[in-house]
Amino acid sequence: MRKGQLDCQQCLERLGAYLDGETDLEVDGHLAQCLGCRRLVANCRQTIQVYRRQPLPELPAALHQKVMARVAAREKLGR
Repeated sequence: MRKGQLDCQQCLERLGAYLDGETDLEVDGHLAQCLGCRRLVANCRQTIQVYRRQPLPELPAALHQKVMARVAAREKLGR
């Protein structure tokens, strides 16, 4: 690893933001050199796609009503 380049741990620490679409040239540079991290990124992207295709679960009606009542109460208090 050259000075100024990320190691695998540093890359991993930035991976969440990178997978969320943030541009990170240092992560790009590490991925260009590291097969293991490229595989990890590919697996993460596949997993994200699987979850995005799943329908969102329905909240129980009672929970929805409770949350909305608390939101209304906070708005009355000016929070």
